[in-house]
Amino acid sequence: MSRVRFVRLFSVLALALWTSTLSASTITYAVGTCRPHLPSYPTISAALAATPPANVVEVCPGTYKEQVQVTQPVTLEGVSNGASTEAVFAPPAGGLVANATDDFGNPVAAQPWVNNASGPVNISDLTVDASGNGVSGFVSVIGIFYQNSSGTVNRVATRNQSGNGFGIGILAQGDSSVPFINIENSSVHDYDQAGILLENNGLGIAAVIARISENEIATSHLNADAIDIFFGGQATIRSNLIVNGGTQPHPGNYGILADWGPDTISGNTVVGGNTGIFISDALSFNASVTSNKIFGSNTGISLSTFAFSNNPEQQHYQIEDRNRVSMQFQPERALQHRYRIRHSPRLGSFCDQYKRQHILQRGYNSHWRLLSLLVLLPALARIWVIACCRLA
Repeated sequence: MSRVRFVRLFSVLALALWTSTLSASTITYAVGTCRPHLPSYPTISAALAATPPANVVEVCPGTYKEQVQVTQPVTLEGVSNGASTEAVFAPPAGGLVANATDDFGNPVAAQPWVNNASGPVNISDLTVDASGNGVSGFVSVIGIFYQNSSGTVNRVATRNQSGNGFGIGILAQGDSSVPFINIENSSVHDYDQAGILLENNGLGIAAVIARISENEIATSHLNADAIDIFFGGQATIRSNLIVNGGTQPHPGNYGILADWGPDTISGNTVVGGNTGIFISDALSFNASVTSNKIFGSNTGISLSTFAFSNNPEQQHYQIEDRNRVSMQFQPERALQHRYRIRHSPRLGSFCDQYKRQHILQRGYNSHWRLLSLLVLLPALARIWVIACCRLA
């Protein structure tokens, strides 16, 4: 065989192998009948169970009354056919049932449940509605549950994860693999515990990292938080619109609650609620809070060193004066400090013992206290001199 023929044959074989590999890596199924050129299935669960496994599942407009478990890398994306724009997850006829257990051993009724997937699971252009879920007792109602799995949630709506006080729009929990979750351009509405929650049951272990940006998060439930970052979670929280359900004091009701770190919180708008942004920590923690706008909250920004901290000197907070805090009920609580706090000099620098608590207005800081003391000292000295002269 000549060298030229060998090269040609090798090129043909290489092209055939590449085409076969490309075809195998782009297996796409449809759910519904809007994609007649694709293999189609009546339910999302059936499409995910098909062989060979799909890389992409396109979900036609319609309501799919099922709870789905995802264990392999895949993209679930809704399709618009021009007449209807929503592909909706909804509870089955008998309501949602507990189909998972979270990392704390609690029962969970998840709609899509991404369970220890071996690669990224991306969900886009879908609505997850838990109306009529029928769940009672201590079972969490979860719109989307990422358990030890990575992926992206984009242009998704979760709504009505509520009814028993344990409703969460999006829950992400991690393990030693430290999954990354990207939640963006989505609408999270009408939950009664938390809109977006990151957590892990191992104190001191970084277990899940997230980027939460450009979302609209709102609820009318009074005790619900919008974004919670608990033990094991780390997050960049940027440019979200948060509307809390109530402005009177409640046990919860935080716009953004960051209990772990490092966390970066910037460019968010928080309306209403008990506390706009609350930052607490265990062990060593770094947080940056910049350029946020907070309106109508009882407390604008609250900072607290957690009781488990062994060395409070390790806590570093950067709270910049570019944050705009506008109060409706208690303007003196624009910035609340508990325990030992460090923050930017423009808002004052404090290093106070644990049992002391300071509540400062924006613009009322340690320099103002020093100025007040300098003004009062001459007057006090004059009064003392006059009193001594009279006594003499």
